[in-house]
Amino acid sequence: MNAQNRQMALALLLIMTLLAAYSFWFDWLFPSAKKAAQGKVVSAEQFELVLPEAAPLESERNNKGMKPAAAQSWALEQLSSNEMFLFSLYDFETGETFNHNGDVRVFPASLIKTLILLVFLDEVDEGRQCLDNLHILEKQDHYAAGNRVEGTGFLRFQPPGIEYAHWELLSLMISESDNVATNIIIRLLGKELINRRAQAYGLDETKVSRLMFERGSPASTLSTMNDLTALLVSLENRKFIEGELYRKAILLHRNAKKHRIGKYASPELVVANKIGDTSNRVADMALIYFPHRKPLALSVMIKTRDGTRISAEKNDELIARFSKYLLDYYFP
Repeated sequence: MNAQNRQMALALLLIMTLLAAYSFWFDWLFPSAKKAAQGKVVSAEQFELVLPEAAPLESERNNKGMKPAAAQSWALEQLSSNEMFLFSLYDFETGETFNHNGDVRVFPASLIKTLILLVFLDEVDEGRQCLDNLHILEKQDHYAAGNRVEGTGFLRFQPPGIEYAHWELLSLMISESDNVATNIIIRLLGKELINRRAQAYGLDETKVSRLMFERGSPASTLSTMNDLTALLVSLENRKFIEGELYRKAILLHRNAKKHRIGKYASPELVVANKIGDTSNRVADMALIYFPHRKPLALSVMIKTRDGTRISAEKNDELIARFSKYLLDYYFP
């Protein structure tokens, strides 16, 4: 190796050493930044809600939508004989409601996490919980009644000993649908309190019976599309939380995945949603904000009747198209 190449190699080694040292000290000084990079955690400073202000000119839009009844008929035509379509819609502008199988009790999958979030924020408002309190991840957090917690989220891969603020856990629960974070919040609240609040919120058909991935317990967590839409209505009407806590709740839902209700939404709209799915169902619930009218609250699910595996890709698209027809009707 000649002198010039030796100098270049030494310079490269020095640069790599400096970068490694920078990375080490950055992670040590700013551990929350590293945690945020591992999963989409909304920082405390990012809790800011901006809703649409002005509608585009009528000449700039030519989308054709469908009334709820027509969109429902279209969706039903797309289903196989083994698939069930459920939805519930509330129009804040007119007070009108529409639903199909809206009162059928089903396992709501991760849609139930919206209820858990609102109960926790309600407790914060009452001074019984604090968003800045810390939870140190423990080995038992990775289990529910002896079952390893699987599914969505990255906390299941994290070792014990890492600290997470409660607001970080809420962010992971909604934005990333993290099941370990959800179970930590459920344990902090207690299922009994969550169910008492569900009754106080008027959700008569909703009951949380299990942790996420808690198998073998006597009853499954249940709800209906009507109850879930009613929960969204209570949230938007600031019935139980308001001000900064309301803005936090909406922002966390804005950061959720948008491959169902929000997939084809116009850029002028704001979709604050929570998705849910299992091997035999796909679902989404959302508040949809318009620039020229009051919002909509929508909950929708497609499930197999016999519990066999569902085609997620096909039915994700079905929900997306159904939602597009509705949104284009209300935002022509």
